[in-house]
Amino acid sequence: MVDLAKYETLIGDLGKLESQVEILKNKYSDTIGRNKELEISLNEIQQDKNLLHQKISELES
Repeated sequence: MVDLAKYETLIGDLGKLESQVEILKNKYSDTIGRNKELEISLNEIQQDKNLLHQKISELES
């Protein structure tokens, strides 16, 4: 009977770990998606910056 209780405890602990892993996996996926969005925004901002520098150079000429 003692062994059964031990296994039930282990199964419960494994269930908790599985839940935590699932939460972390979802957070990781969300973070990856957000990073991609930020990378796209950064590239757009850099393009805008380069365009503005080019316009400034043209105006100074």
